[in-house]
Amino acid sequence: MSDIKLADDGERMIPKLHGDSIMYAEHMTRYLAAAELVAGKTVLDIACGTGYGTQMLAGKAQKVYGIDISPEAIDYATAKFTAGNLSYAVGRAEQIELPDASVDVVVSFETLEHITDYKQFLSEIKRVLKPDGLAIISTPNDLEFAKGNHHHVHQFSETELQNILSKEFKNIKPYYQATWAYAQLSESRAILEPGSKDVTVHNFSPLKPEQYLYFYMLCSNRPITEQLVPIGGLGGHYSAREIGESREAHEKGLRDEFARLLAYEKNEHRKTKIKLKAKEGQIHAITTSSSYKLARLLAHSKAVARLNMSRAKSLHPKRVQMMRRNRLHVTAVYKSPQFLSAFESAPTADLAVVIHLYYVEMLPFFIEKLHNISSLKYDLYITVPVGKEVALDAIREQFPEARVAIVPNCGRDVLPFVQVVKQIEDKGYIKVLKLHSKKSPHRDDGEQWRDKIIDSLVPADPKVVKQLTAQLDDPQTALLGPEGEFVSLLVNFTSTAHHVKPLTDKIMGGKSGNDLVTDADEYGFFAGTMFWARLDALAPVIDAVSVTDFEPELGQEDSTLAHALERMLSVIPELQGKNMYEMQRGGVVKIDPHTTNIPKWSEVALDDD
Repeated sequence: MSDIKLADDGERMIPKLHGDSIMYAEHMTRYLAAAELVAGKTVLDIACGTGYGTQMLAGKAQKVYGIDISPEAIDYATAKFTAGNLSYAVGRAEQIELPDASVDVVVSFETLEHITDYKQFLSEIKRVLKPDGLAIISTPNDLEFAKGNHHHVHQFSETELQNILSKEFKNIKPYYQATWAYAQLSESRAILEPGSKDVTVHNFSPLKPEQYLYFYMLCSNRPITEQLVPIGGLGGHYSAREIGESREAHEKGLRDEFARLLAYEKNEHRKTKIKLKAKEGQIHAITTSSSYKLARLLAHSKAVARLNMSRAKSLHPKRVQMMRRNRLHVTAVYKSPQFLSAFESAPTADLAVVIHLYYVEMLPFFIEKLHNISSLKYDLYITVPVGKEVALDAIREQFPEARVAIVPNCGRDVLPFVQVVKQIEDKGYIKVLKLHSKKSPHRDDGEQWRDKIIDSLVPADPKVVKQLTAQLDDPQTALLGPEGEFVSLLVNFTSTAHHVKPLTDKIMGGKSGNDLVTDADEYGFFAGTMFWARLDALAPVIDAVSVTDFEPELGQEDSTLAHALERMLSVIPELQGKNMYEMQRGGVVKIDPHTTNIPKWSEVALDDD
């Protein structure tokens, strides 16, 4: 049994493999802290993994059970980390094979985020605990922990975690775990020798609780008297030379990989042209077909996605810190009383008009355009970016009944709209008109394009206004968009595919994202993100994203989640069989999602020859 080896899956901590890493230090400090609370007690270490921490608990406890779903991990633990008062077993966290009220302490480290039915898991912890028992639970902080870990099915903010734990436990005492860069000055032996050190630590980079990387919660149904002594752990020493060499090697690897991808694509293109030379009569039909465009689109998308991922991983720490602070600021604004106060009044109609007024100088323009729908009864919601509050008095003077919300400058017009809809979707509204003051400075015709869209959506003809509102009464209707702006999903698809695919999987289930990528030419969306819609058609997309999913505002012309949602707000209703309509001069016209409308400015329409 001593020869047993365990593969490194990147998630489970294996001391032999990770002993010189910050990951090792993070895991060890959790167990060192817990070991101080289990003396003489019966303990369950659920999802015990390789057993290194379970053995540490056994050094203080009377009896310890280690349970993990992986037979390989249990075999490894049994071979490497044993004790006379310790027993291991294979088992599921949602169905713990121990009697009711049989243990004094349950330890659950980095498990909650892996369990699909986490409510059942917490119920099981409560069941096996004695009435005066203690649960010690750690899990990542969703506001700080890296996104995209495919092992995690959930991640929680502190408020969310407190809420779900309070369903099973009356008392919760929070602790926090963070990882800093650490510098130590001491006599050489104190640095070189393992074990605990008595040092004075000065924190030059203090954090707020919501910025900590992990939560460490003590939970019980009796008053919690236990106190944890602050504890730290050193792991993963690297010299400045090693860091510099690693960065240089990483950057060179990126350059080489991208050059290889470009060379491969050029070579493939060259070979394709040679093969087609004998069939020149067919070249035009093949190279202009949707399948050819999609194949090249996907090849380019993979290269772009891989490069973007590598760039993200190598961001400068100060840039990462700036992005974290921005995300916390955005979250705080949307939770503030100033934002939430805009939604205190009850609805007066079933239609909500939502305008994002980034360019506040366009207020007179919207006053004029909204006059065209004065025959309709609606509630007006206006979002204004932080820093442009100077416009509030003018807005309230022109629209005394408007519900005005101050929002952070993040996610373009899309995140403000998402947050407004989240606040109003359960209030009884059925229809929504979304407008915003876009200028699109990257386009020569940006302002003319905006005016054309809004003129189409807010027609001066009362008969058309009446027709469009009647169409929105049909539950099968999804969106009514501006004339000529329904374009193929292929348009700039490479820039947004990394968002579109996982979002589709999340909303539609299974591998729907793969199907959508394969059949992208079968679907379309309204460019410009202005439209009439039924709220129930938008709800699946709105409910699938949160504030923290949106990137900081850095002037991006495409590729962000906001740009992806511009597509998804149309595409998801199409996948669900809803109907799309276009506002034309003669009235409302149903359109086919399979559109061949690819504008000249789209990357898909470019000829690379």
